[in-house]
Amino acid sequence: MENEYKMKELPVSVTYETIRKQEPHQEITHWHDGIELIRVLKGNLHCHVNESGFLLNPDEVCFINQSQMHRIYGNMDQSCEVEKLSLGTSMLAWNPALYNKYIKPFIEDDAFAHIRMDGRNSHAKRIIFLMEEISQCLKEKPEGYELEIIGNIHLLCRQIYLLHTKTQGQVVEDYDLTLQKRMVKYIQDHYSEKIGLMDIAESAGISRSKCTNLFNFYTDSSPVEYLNRYRLEMAAQQLRTSKEALSNIAFSCGFSQQSYFSRMFVKEFGMTPLAYRKQSYSNL
Repeated sequence: MENEYKMKELPVSVTYETIRKQEPHQEITHWHDGIELIRVLKGNLHCHVNESGFLLNPDEVCFINQSQMHRIYGNMDQSCEVEKLSLGTSMLAWNPALYNKYIKPFIEDDAFAHIRMDGRNSHAKRIIFLMEEISQCLKEKPEGYELEIIGNIHLLCRQIYLLHTKTQGQVVEDYDLTLQKRMVKYIQDHYSEKIGLMDIAESAGISRSKCTNLFNFYTDSSPVEYLNRYRLEMAAQQLRTSKEALSNIAFSCGFSQQSYFSRMFVKEFGMTPLAYRKQSYSNL
């Protein structure tokens, strides 16, 4: 179950998501052009950012910087409720001097990939309060709510800036991570085409074995498994947002046979594509 509140004028959104126990589908490894804050409301959440893996508990918050590979998933024995705040940093560039002084230093610092905060931490308390204020404004949309949201986002970024000054380091991004991002980008650009392990490896100029090792390390899956999961993610997006025929969706996402697409979809999402579409429309 997922509820999302967006701001049309600016790249800001708050998402509430319930990750149910025994749910077969897990979030695919990905990254954002903006920053993301994740807060656990109930249960426990596994979070992987680049090569780091950790568990988030209720009222703990994780900041994930832009362009960092990450994924989250719940426990198999309990449901988990999560709040996500996604923010495109371009909205903060209206004043170049302030952007260069306060925002650019932390979003371009590869050593500042993420930071996990206990809810009792003073920065975390302030961030949680601001996340709640932003969420309430997006839900209720009172008169002039956009101005309040913009103000709260600047206050929130100040907290991240202060956290960055405490953890600042000079670490160059790992070259293997650069290769991994290059291969994932290739999949994102060519998933609708007929591609395989060799094509993915060649996009980064490495061997098939090196390609497989990197995918296993960063995504906990093989390159072909990741490719199929990404194709299924794109298919699920079309099922949620269009009435296109299932055969057309399957073909546009790189599946040459609808029957194979349906079998893979059931394995990933625990239901047929048609049932997923019906459920998505019933939740609107």
